Amino acid sequence: MKKFKRKGGYIGGVCEGLGDWSGIDAIVWRIGFILTGWFFVYLIIWAFTSRVY
Repeated sequence: MKKFKRKGGYIGGVCEGLGDWSGIDAIVWRIGFILTGWFFVYLIIWAFTSRVY
């Protein structure tokens, strides 16, 4: 079993470590985290605005 370790990348190296562990490029992990984060922000704003009306 591969052990997950952070590596020396941007902002803590989490995506670099995930890329090394999974064999998927770190750029793909970064894009996934960004898109997921924006999706959750969108849902929070949507929930807030739907309660106002």
